[in-house]
Amino acid sequence: MRNLKTFIVLLFIICSLQVMAQPISTGGTITINCDTQTLNITDSNADGDNYAPGENFEITICPDGGNGVTFSTFAEDGGFFDLAPGDQLFIYDGDNSSAPLIGVYDDASNATGFAVTSTIPNNPTGCLTLVFISTAGSATATGWASFIFCGTVPIPFEATITSDPADVDGYIDICQGDMVTFTAITDYLYNGQGYDQSDETSYFIWDIPDGTTFEGYGLTEISHTFPDPFGYLIELTITDTSELSTIVVEIKVRVSTTPNWSGVLSAFQDTICIDNTSTLIAGITPDTSQSFGVLANPSAFVGGGFFGELLFLPDGGAVQVPPDLYETVIDIDDFPVGQNIENASDIVAICVTMEHSFSGDLELWVQCPDGTEVVLFDAYTGQGTGPGIIPGGYTGGGTFMGEPVDPGTGPGVGYTYCFTPSSTQFGTFEQEEASWGTTIPAGDYLPMGDFGDFIGCEINGPWTLIAADNWGADDGYIFNWSIIFDPTIDPTVENYSPYFTDVWWDDDPSVIVDNDTLIVVQPTSVGDHEYVVNVVDNFGCQYDTTVVLHVLPEPVLSTITPACYLEGSVDVSNVYQSGFWNYTPPNDTSFAAIVPTANGDHIDITVNLPGNYNYVYTDVFCMRDYSTDIFFAPPPIADLQDTVIICLGEEFFYELNDQPDGISVSHVFTLPSAMVSSSPEVLADSPGFYSLFVSSITCPDDQAFDQSFFDFKPCEIETYNIFTPNEDGTNDVFYIQGIEEHPGSVVEVYNRWGGIVFSKLNYRNDWLMEDLSEGTYYFVVVLRNGESHTGDFTVVRD
Repeated sequence: MRNLKTFIVLLFIICSLQVMAQPISTGGTITINCDTQTLNITDSNADGDNYAPGENFEITICPDGGNGVTFSTFAEDGGFFDLAPGDQLFIYDGDNSSAPLIGVYDDASNATGFAVTSTIPNNPTGCLTLVFISTAGSATATGWASFIFCGTVPIPFEATITSDPADVDGYIDICQGDMVTFTAITDYLYNGQGYDQSDETSYFIWDIPDGTTFEGYGLTEISHTFPDPFGYLIELTITDTSELSTIVVEIKVRVSTTPNWSGVLSAFQDTICIDNTSTLIAGITPDTSQSFGVLANPSAFVGGGFFGELLFLPDGGAVQVPPDLYETVIDIDDFPVGQNIENASDIVAICVTMEHSFSGDLELWVQCPDGTEVVLFDAYTGQGTGPGIIPGGYTGGGTFMGEPVDPGTGPGVGYTYCFTPSSTQFGTFEQEEASWGTTIPAGDYLPMGDFGDFIGCEINGPWTLIAADNWGADDGYIFNWSIIFDPTIDPTVENYSPYFTDVWWDDDPSVIVDNDTLIVVQPTSVGDHEYVVNVVDNFGCQYDTTVVLHVLPEPVLSTITPACYLEGSVDVSNVYQSGFWNYTPPNDTSFAAIVPTANGDHIDITVNLPGNYNYVYTDVFCMRDYSTDIFFAPPPIADLQDTVIICLGEEFFYELNDQPDGISVSHVFTLPSAMVSSSPEVLADSPGFYSLFVSSITCPDDQAFDQSFFDFKPCEIETYNIFTPNEDGTNDVFYIQGIEEHPGSVVEVYNRWGGIVFSKLNYRNDWLMEDLSEGTYYFVVVLRNGESHTGDFTVVRD
C-alpha cells in the first residue's frame, strides 16, 4: 500500500551540475556547457542587496549545442523575482536584442516567477538575450535570481479533483454499486512561460485500486462504479505536454459495508409454536463486540495486498484423495525489509468473507511467506475414505456458512468470519458447533491454531489462504479475505466503519408490540413468516434483511381404534424435536406396556385388558399435551349351556349371547341336522348337539365357539295300570312317570275301602309294594305347586 502525496517531478536534476553565477552587469555573451554547467544570472547586485536605479544592462546566454536554453525564476528552481514598479526585464529569442522579443516581465505580473525557453528551430542559435532597465528614481528592489540551463524547464501547475457525489471531510462516502464521477480541475499558473500547457495536451492517468485504469489526453472526467465494500485511494497522475512536469493528486472513496445481521438472527427463536410470541431485536450500535442487534462491519482501504480476491470453491465430485486445494494469495511489500512477526498479537485478525453449502468437508488454513501454517478451522474428521489434510477436526456436517445458493449454483450471500486470538464473542468453530442452527453466524472466532506459530516469519511476501474441499455435492465462494495487523506495526492501514442512523421494521399484522427497534410478533398461522428490518447508515445507504420465523404446526396424533388383540400404536406427525408419553387405563387392574421411538413420534402398545385407554403426548418444544383414546376391543362371546333337557311338550331356544360394547359380530348356529342359522335365536326341536360360532367383525381374527347337548324327557305324571311285584324285573316297582321332575311331591296309595296303604314325600319310584295283595288300588299325587293327579292300578301276583 503506497503513501502518496502531491509532488512535482523534475527531470533535470539541477543540483548535480556545476552552477556558474553571473550578474547581468557582466554583459557580453556567456556560453554554457550543457553537459556540466548551469548558469545563475542575477541582477547587478549579486550579494542580495538592491540593484541601483537607472541601470540598463544586456547579456546573452547561449548553449554549446543546439538544445536551446531556459531562463527560470521559479522558486521551485531556486529563483525569485522582485522588481520595483516601472522596472522591467526584456528577453529576446536570439543572440542579441534585435532578435524577436519573447516578453517583458515586471513585478506586477510576474512576482511569482516565470520561465522562458528559446524556440528551436525558429531560433537556430538557441540563445536568449536579457535586457534589464531600471528607472532613474530612487526606488529599487532586491532584483532577481534565476537559473539558466540547457533544454526546457518543467513548468509547475496545480490540480484538484472534484466529484459527484462530493467529498465531505476528505472522503466520498457511497453505497455499494454506486457510481462516482471524478472531474480534474487544473490550473496552469504559468502557461506560456516557457511552453504552452493545456488539458488537451496533458496526459491523464486515473488509477483505481480495484485494478481499473483510465488514461488518455484531456481525460479530465471519468465515472466508475464501486461494487465492493472497501476504501479506495483514487490517484490521478497528470503529465503536461513537455512530459517534464507531472503531478499526482488523490481523493478517497469509502464504500458502505453490508451490516452484520447475525445479532438480529441470533437474538430470537427462529422456530416457535402456534400462538406463541417471538421477540425480534434490531438495535443499532457501533460496538462490534455486541452479539445482538444490527452490527456495522468494519472495512479498510484497498492497497498493497492486504485483501485477497474472489475464490470459487467448486463441487469436487466424490470424496477426494487427496482433497482438492484452493488458494488465494495476498502479496505484501509495504513493511520495512526484514520486519518479522514478533508477537501473536501482531496479527489482530484474519477475516474471511465466504459462503459454503456444507461446512463439514472444509479445512481452512493460512500460510505465511516462510511456509509456516496456522489452521483457522478444521470441520472434516476424515469420514469416508479421505483422511483430509489436517489431523483431527470436528464434524461440521451440513451447516451452512453464509447464505449459499442451495440447491443451485452461483454466489450467495457471504458472512464475514474473523479469526482473532482476542475473540470474546465466540470460541473456536468446534467449541461453538453445538449452538449453531442451520448457518454458522458471522462474527469473531478463536482460530483453531496458534497465531504465535507465525513468530519469526517475515511480513513482506506472499500470504496464502488455503481451503481443502474433501467431499463433493457442495460448493461455495470466498469473496475476499484480509489480514489485519496491529496498527502499531502496520505502516499502511487505514480502517473505517460506518454507523447506523436509523432502523425500522416493515409493518406486519402479526406484530403485537412495536418498540421501534424491538418488535414482538405472534403469528396466527403455521409456516414461514417473513419480517423485514431496514437500516440506514451515515453514508446514506439503506439495507434490509428478511428474518424468517417458522411457526410449527401442532402435532397430530393418529391411531387405529378400536385396536385388536390388545395391541395398538400411535403415530405423531409434525414432531419438531421430541416428546414423551403418559396414559390413563380404564380401571385399576389394567395396564399398558409402551415402547416409544427415540424422539417419541411413534409408540407400540400392549395392554393386559380390553377397554378405553387415554394416551397423552407431551411435546417438549412447545410443552403442550395432545391426547387420543384407543379402545382395545374385547373378544366376542359364545357361551351355551353344556346340556339342556326339557320336558316333552316344552320349548327351548338357543340365543346369541349379549356381546361386549364397542364391537360388532357375525354368528351362525349349527343344528343337529347340520342345518345352519344366522338368526339371533334358534328353537331346539330335536335332540342332539347345537353349536354357536361367533366372529368379531371389528377384529376378524377374534372368534368364539361353544356347543350344547339338547334332549327331551317325559314330565307328565302317569303310571301303569297293572304292576306285578314278583321280582322278575318287570313292573316290580310302583312307577310314576315324571315324578322325578317334581321334587317335593307327596304320593299316597289307598285300598278299595279308602284305607291308606302308602304315603311318601319326594317319592323316587322305589316302592316294591311288598305288602300289597292282589287287587285294585287308588293313588293321589300332590305336586308342590298344589296340582293333584289321581288314578288307579291293579296288583297281580302270579
